[in-house]
Amino acid sequence: MEKEILKYLQDGISIDGNPTDGYTVFTIRTQHFKISSLYELSVERFEKAISDFKKREELENELLKQMEPVQHDLDWRGFIDGKYDTPKQ
Repeated sequence: MEKEILKYLQDGISIDGNPTDGYTVFTIRTQHFKISSLYELSVERFEKAISDFKKREELENELLKQMEPVQHDLDWRGFIDGKYDTPKQ
């Protein structure tokens, strides 16, 4: 294992999966990303996962900003107090 990779693991790492189906890797900085082989764990792969996560986060924030005017127009109280719940039969 490359020594440079240790900085990506300092907050912890979780790897689930197997050699046949592939692996899901989780770290705080990358969140979840998939690999097909443990040999893919490299500085470059962690940097790509971090970049991908930041892009997803930016897109989510942009979508939330676009939804903000719509959310203000909705009256959520009816949903919160159960007014719109499906009646039990």
